[in-house]
Amino acid sequence: MSNDASTRKGARGLAIGAGASETIQRSSQAAGGRTIYLNPVSGHDANTGTRNAPLRTLAAAAARVNAAGEPGATTVILDEGIYAVWETALFKPSRPYSKTERLTIRAAVLPDDPDWHQGRMPTLIHQQRIASMVTFRCLLARGALLSYP
Repeated sequence: MSNDASTRKGARGLAIGAGASETIQRSSQAAGGRTIYLNPVSGHDANTGTRNAPLRTLAAAAARVNAAGEPGATTVILDEGIYAVWETALFKPSRPYSKTERLTIRAAVLPDDPDWHQGRMPTLIHQQRIASMVTFRCLLARGALLSYP
């Protein structure tokens, strides 16, 4: 394998090096595909899912992928941050994907990028909503008692 920072191999769009993110994005667009962006802070699920108007949740991205019928590769890019997963994100597309037209879900910054570090990785945390009928009788926050009957 070459030591060149932007090595590409084959028609599948395998990319290694600093240019990996851009190569994968270009590969999906060249194959008639699309890219869906997510950001847990600035995103909103009513947005278009572009880099400038990202979605917020993985469930919204799954819904877009599942509804899309156009051919080509699809890449879902998760920006850095913490994604609180409240609902199931089931990727069950209405059309088949193949080796050349793939569904890829990846981080915005990959480990081979020069500015990568662990803090730049997206983190998915499963959370459950608390039922409305639950009552806390005693709640501590940072060691301070907030309420007691």
